[in-house]
Amino acid sequence: MAEALRLAVMTDDRTMKYSHACPKCHASDIIRIPGHTGAYGSGNNIQVGQFTRPVPVARYVCMNCGFVEEWVDAPQHLAKLREKFGPRSPA
Repeated sequence: MAEALRLAVMTDDRTMKYSHACPKCHASDIIRIPGHTGAYGSGNNIQVGQFTRPVPVARYVCMNCGFVEEWVDAPQHLAKLREKFGPRSPA
């Protein structure tokens, strides 16, 4: 059940990542800003350790209203987050 819900959310057409349309204003002018790591850990990422590469977080921005979604795109990065921050919370 939880896996089916997770897959439904991952491909939900109400998200800018998959629909390429804003769920708030319905505009289609969406840009993707890839996650990156700059000097001293700066950038759009999640730190998972002192000597481990951080997990990049991509942003999807509606250029009409400014609504923003953030996504961790790669499954291996989700696994790193689970390892660092613990077991899944109860549903």
